[in-house]
Amino acid sequence: MKNERLTLIGGGNMAEAILRGILESSVAEPGSVTVCEISPERRETLSRRYAVSCTDSSAQAIEASSMTMLAVKPDVLGGVLDENRQHLADKAVVSICAGWTMAAIRERLGGSARLLRVMPNTPAMVGEGMSVLSADHTLRDDEAAYAHSIFSALGRVLSLPEKYFDAVTAVSGSGPAYVYLFIEALADGG
Repeated sequence: MKNERLTLIGGGNMAEAILRGILESSVAEPGSVTVCEISPERRETLSRRYAVSCTDSSAQAIEASSMTMLAVKPDVLGGVLDENRQHLADKAVVSICAGWTMAAIRERLGGSARLLRVMPNTPAMVGEGMSVLSADHTLRDDEAAYAHSIFSALGRVLSLPEKYFDAVTAVSGSGPAYVYLFIEALADGG
């Protein structure tokens, strides 16, 4: 995609990992990224660290973007979708929200957005992530290539049919956290 503008809805740890990865690898420039975050302190931190535009207005951020990434906690995604239904119409939308299928998102948005579901994992925070992209996406080819470049900046990328995403979430998405807890317990015991 030429002149791509990325909006991240949510500015938590995974959104920050994505920011760091795409900016360090030059997949995006700071001026082409907007983060929508409700916490003023978090907006200030992300703006200072990465020189990206930050706002608390999702409508404003989405309108200015060519691709919107949903990076909020799964329990608040429904409200975000309801609030932004008209703004996300006919847009490229990427969701990293666990548990939300593309069908559920499409139903909430009314079916006009082009969708991709992705399950990254926490090692993305150090550039060693494993992101699984749904092969069943509805993005255009240029949008899919841009999304692939975003997640490639965080580590390895694999495409699988969405029907495998429950297993992907359990093993790849959550597995590293369990391994970390195990290692931490060993260290504490030692």
